[in-house]
Amino acid sequence: MTQDATTPPGDAELERLREEIAQVRHELLVNRDQVIGSDAEVGRVNRDLTRLTQELRSTTRKLRRTTERATELQQRLARSKKRHDEQVQRLRHRVEQLEGELAAARTSFPRRVVRSVRRRLR
Repeated sequence: MTQDATTPPGDAELERLREEIAQVRHELLVNRDQVIGSDAEVGRVNRDLTRLTQELRSTTRKLRRTTERATELQQRLARSKKRHDEQVQRLRHRVEQLEGELAAARTSFPRRVVRSVRRRLR
């Protein structure tokens, strides 16, 4: 602030300037504290961002491995079901064969002898 011709130089002006300087210094300190606080907040946010990025990468890798494992297990299950179905079909066919042989064995002995003789005579 400049001194004009109407303001007498003196203690009052000097005191006012000291108060103004003190107020400016206080505002400067407040601003500096706010800047330091903002820098600290930026540092915390960057730290959190780095940690979350690492967690995301780790979780993504785990998800990929789990998905691959699930796909592998589904394929194994499908192969196992196919083998099981084939084995069931073979066993059903064998049961039918055995039931047919059992039905043939139920025919009377004399009738089987007659059939055997007729086959040989042909």
